[in-house]
Amino acid sequence: MKSKYRRANLLYDCVVWLFNIMLDVFFREIRPRGSHKVPLEGPLIFVAAPHANQFVDPLIVMRECNRRVSFLIAAKSMRQKAIRFLASLVHPIPVERPQDIAEAGKGRIQLLNSKTEPLRITGIDTKFTQQLKPTDIITLPRNSGKLQVSRIISDTELLISSEIKDRRTLEHLTKEDGTSFKCLPHIDQDAVYERVYSELNHGRCITIFPEGGSHDRAEMLPLKAGVTIMALGAMAAYPGLNVKIVPCGLNYFHAHRFRSRAVIEFGKPITISHELVEQFKKGGQEKRDACSYLLDTIYYALKSVTVNTANDQTLMVIQAARRLYKPAHRRLHIAQVVDLNRRFVIGYNLYKDDPRVIDLQQKVLAYNQLLKYHGLKDHQVPEVNLRGWRTFFLLCYRVMIFIVWGLLSFPGSILNLPIVITAKFISMKKAKEALESSSVKIRGRDVLATWKFLVGLVLIPSLYGMYTLIVFWLCLKSNQMSWFQKLLMPIITWTCLPFISYASMRFAENGIDVFKSLRPLYVALYDPDSTANLREIREKLSQDITKVINEIGPSVFSDFDPDNVFRNDSTSKESVSELASGGRTFSQVANEFLTGTAKTLLDDSSIFNWTRQEEEDFESNSDEELLYLLDKEGTVSTASASDTEYYPIERKRKGDALALPLKVPNAIVRSKTNKQNYIGDQFEECNDFSSLYYRLPFEKGYLVNWEIEKPIWDRVFKNVTKINPKDTQLLITEPCFNLPVIQESYDQIIFEEYEFASCYRTMSPQLCLFNELGGLFGDKIGSIPDCTLIVDSGYSFTHIIPFLKGKPIIKGIRRINVGGKLLTNHLKEVVSFRHYDMMEETYIINDIKEKCCFISKDVYKDLDICRKHYSENTIIQEYVLPDFINNNQGRVRSIREGDKNEQVLLMNNERFMIPEILMRPSDIGLDQAGIAEAIVQGVNVCDSVIHGLLYANIILVGGNANIPGYLDRIEQDLRQLVPIEYDIRIVVPSNPETFAWQGGNSFVSLSSKSELQKSFVTRKEYLEYGSEACKRKFGVLQ
Repeated sequence: MKSKYRRANLLYDCVVWLFNIMLDVFFREIRPRGSHKVPLEGPLIFVAAPHANQFVDPLIVMRECNRRVSFLIAAKSMRQKAIRFLASLVHPIPVERPQDIAEAGKGRIQLLNSKTEPLRITGIDTKFTQQLKPTDIITLPRNSGKLQVSRIISDTELLISSEIKDRRTLEHLTKEDGTSFKCLPHIDQDAVYERVYSELNHGRCITIFPEGGSHDRAEMLPLKAGVTIMALGAMAAYPGLNVKIVPCGLNYFHAHRFRSRAVIEFGKPITISHELVEQFKKGGQEKRDACSYLLDTIYYALKSVTVNTANDQTLMVIQAARRLYKPAHRRLHIAQVVDLNRRFVIGYNLYKDDPRVIDLQQKVLAYNQLLKYHGLKDHQVPEVNLRGWRTFFLLCYRVMIFIVWGLLSFPGSILNLPIVITAKFISMKKAKEALESSSVKIRGRDVLATWKFLVGLVLIPSLYGMYTLIVFWLCLKSNQMSWFQKLLMPIITWTCLPFISYASMRFAENGIDVFKSLRPLYVALYDPDSTANLREIREKLSQDITKVINEIGPSVFSDFDPDNVFRNDSTSKESVSELASGGRTFSQVANEFLTGTAKTLLDDSSIFNWTRQEEEDFESNSDEELLYLLDKEGTVSTASASDTEYYPIERKRKGDALALPLKVPNAIVRSKTNKQNYIGDQFEECNDFSSLYYRLPFEKGYLVNWEIEKPIWDRVFKNVTKINPKDTQLLITEPCFNLPVIQESYDQIIFEEYEFASCYRTMSPQLCLFNELGGLFGDKIGSIPDCTLIVDSGYSFTHIIPFLKGKPIIKGIRRINVGGKLLTNHLKEVVSFRHYDMMEETYIINDIKEKCCFISKDVYKDLDICRKHYSENTIIQEYVLPDFINNNQGRVRSIREGDKNEQVLLMNNERFMIPEILMRPSDIGLDQAGIAEAIVQGVNVCDSVIHGLLYANIILVGGNANIPGYLDRIEQDLRQLVPIEYDIRIVVPSNPETFAWQGGNSFVSLSSKSELQKSFVTRKEYLEYGSEACKRKFGVLQ
């Protein structure tokens, strides 16, 4: 037996050695950190996260842990021949997962009565007795819910174990025709646990990825409890066994890319107490509590060795700040980079509401945009600090070096080209398949490296073998060589090919590095003034970041030292339960923060939920909402509401002339000067518009804080429109494809909180069709086009919606995540870096945008004009800043006026480059089409018969339609994209901001009482049927 195990170990070591060679080729560098913490003997469980590289992650753990390990692998993967062969060489433990053997359920299921029989599931053409057993799991589409089977009554009836509380689950089950489902069998994992217990009892090691599967998210997924059962179960089954758990943090720099870098960090082993094992042995709730405690301990330990952020943008800001921070003038290796990133994440999460941190975040984002504009990376900025002649000669020198490296790498590149093409094709295909079958992956990048690795493992020897055979065949055909030479040449070929390929790869790697260095030299030569300004911005930002971190650092880490940020931390505790004692170190603060006990700043932002103007989301997905109020006497009160403002108007009788709207901010605003709160229309009383503080009820376009919204609604209804909700009908609009949970919340507020008599909900572009469109297009008054395309570009995003006979064509709807808010924020960042610091002056920047900006018909021509002297520059303008003493509004003046007593902002190419984002979102990194392209995309998915009608009836509405040049540019871009046989006709109403609002007026004013009754849901209907009544009348589009 021992001899067999020694042979298995020898085979294991050979396979790991082979994999190490492959890892050295695939990665430029793999750096371990904390490997000295791994015990050299005794049973261990390595828990690794995040699982960012499907099969590569366990290889890195095996390489660096200094122990032979068995790893748990999905049985689904073992059913693939190539993977089964390779995995079988390194002691795998297959685990069958229910989702991997799930079976599509026959028929459909539904919940007929959620109140009287909440546990009874009824089937339509189902086979419950054949497909399900008690304890099996039923899953609903799109992971909207899971139901555990308690008892099977018949083929069409069963009982579940617990009542359904989730709204999404109820929505699927209460459909009239039911919902499809999948059957997940209950799997007895006792055999897996017994094998794990046996491995640990023999002093061996287990590797497990407790997230359950690989993913490509920026933060860890919730951990599965299986690892706790393995550890506690082994110690319970074998008294005296001391199992330790070692947390492993896997941190990649572009995990899916060839020749990237990786850091694996081992944390301090977690010791499991005897008391916890005894609690586990008791079973029941005690067992669950023991597992839950140990799982929390593992989670916090993994957090201390990984970098976790809420999203990719936060991670980008953290990394940029880390690059700009100057703790000491020395180069950091990648393990120190990861450690510094982690410390920055913890500090950011603790102080993200601090005004200093918010200001730095905005500046870092703006700096990144400037780098993208110049086509540079941050580390390249210092390289552009050269004199003209030195820059020119260095550029020529590096071009020649690049050519040399390219020529040296060319032979190996040609030889390995089939491997590159095949690996890319197969990995992309596998990523697409993995993405379709997963609910946690974002792009499926976690399988790219794995399949590149596997393809290379198979194709490299195969391709080199083929080349060797070709050489051998050519030698056989030669009459000039002896038999010895004919045999020797293939051997030399087989031996040299790997070295040639490796050398070519290194040559290409150096050549790419040289190529990347050419861009900063070219920029420095072409535009030295701009690069000098960029260096100054970087230096100033670096100083600001260093100053703030050095101020905040001591309050976050007790061992913080600005001159040596990488001191050895020798004060970490044995387990998470001992965090409360002593001074706070890095690992302690991490755990303290994650359990919600870390201190926060005691300022207005944390106590009263205040946010600055500049804290608004950069890419909010909000859209305007409209309120229309109709009382029983036929008097109409209408209002338009958005996440920024309402538009109530004076009351009027049906048929009266339309009154003008009064804008009411949808926020509670506090002035910096007098600390006074302004609710809704009270904002008119504010005299100081600088550095305002906003409490906003909306987040990303959706109502998330009713405690803020309620006093605003109360004031609008009581003081502005002066209506009694009980005697009033309400018409309200919302964005396309609004979330059902938001719709239900609105229904509850409208009918239960305010008790409106009735309500109708639709979307704003739909109401535009109730306006006089015939006159708008110059056609016969009163005529209505059969097909219309509405482009609604408002505060936070732009919608393109085609209509056929008054009904939206759902598949043709397009959304662009660009609106007035994004333009204002982007202009604010650009102005702050080029002129004065205006990051807190959103009100002024918005005024500048409205008064100065226009959309260019020829961007490159206008850019050339901007480079000219001001005497020849017809674009440049000066904006006179308000002083809020003599005047509260800024104004535009000619650059030739020259009053030195006024503070001015010089507006040059900002005037047209900022609104250009509407036409080309890719300029700021948004992977979306511009307005013209989105229109064409939306029309192309519609029936080809109506393409011409849609292009001939385009209406531009929303606040952005007021930007000069907006219509002309869209028409120009469309003409280049649309076939010549189609006419293009575009119109902008005289009042594009309130066009939908006026359409709503026409709808409620011109419709008969019976027509309104058919459209509106009454309070009585709501109380009887709930939100289902609203869904039946309003549909699901909104």
